[in-house]
Amino acid sequence: MLSSYIEKPPVDMIDYSSSLPYYAQLKALLWQKIRGNEWKAHDRLPSEAELCQRYGVSRTVVRQALTEMVQEGILYRRKGKGTFVAGPKITEGLFQQLIGLHEEMASQGVRLLTRILEQILVPAEARIASSLNLSVGDSVIKLVRLRLVEDTPIVLSTTFIPYHCCPSLLEYDLSDRSLYTTVEEEFGLQISHGVRSIEVAEASTKEANLLQIKPGQPLVLVESRTFLRDGRIFDFSIAKHRADRCRFEVQLVRTKTHLDSITQLVAAGDRE
Repeated sequence: MLSSYIEKPPVDMIDYSSSLPYYAQLKALLWQKIRGNEWKAHDRLPSEAELCQRYGVSRTVVRQALTEMVQEGILYRRKGKGTFVAGPKITEGLFQQLIGLHEEMASQGVRLLTRILEQILVPAEARIASSLNLSVGDSVIKLVRLRLVEDTPIVLSTTFIPYHCCPSLLEYDLSDRSLYTTVEEEFGLQISHGVRSIEVAEASTKEANLLQIKPGQPLVLVESRTFLRDGRIFDFSIAKHRADRCRFEVQLVRTKTHLDSITQLVAAGDRE
């Protein structure tokens, strides 16, 4: 963390007598400006040449400091426009309750923008058919959405829904409304529960372009299946979250019933 780079109260200059590398000192100085609100979220930093002149260091030092701060999610770059201060990470509680990202952000007072990239009818491929308990070739609605906060793309999600569940969903504009709320209010479907898994993936070139990151950067991949109250599978979703802009919060509960079950399993193992 950047706090580890600060050995003493910061002064807005490089200490050439310090054993701390120049790039690490520069990171600490830039971080101090961000933490002190001198530079706010989405402010553009001075150019590399200006930083070189201001702090008396080489462009190599400046580039290393900025690159590491970008990798740590403190800054972000826009091609041809410069380097900017990143906003705070978006906290998601998608593993605590069954809500969509639109509802999650609304509960935090965050304005979520959605760009619909695809909303089409396609035949189910093998993996999609298996996930939705359909036959290969059955019709499914494919919904691809790019989700943005403060004009910054944070999630690329692809959702597959059995066509027979809500055929006219293809006609709805989902750019400014929750998918789950729409199907509950407009189609009378009752979403009951779901299963979600999480892993890490690397951004493909296409994904990187859409999410405004570099190919190969880490993404948090969340796969979900939700079920209707009558037991039918409603959707299968693959959401790829920018690792530098999102974090997930999970509440853990220690219950006596669970502990008793573990104790019984351990005891059974000791007897074998």
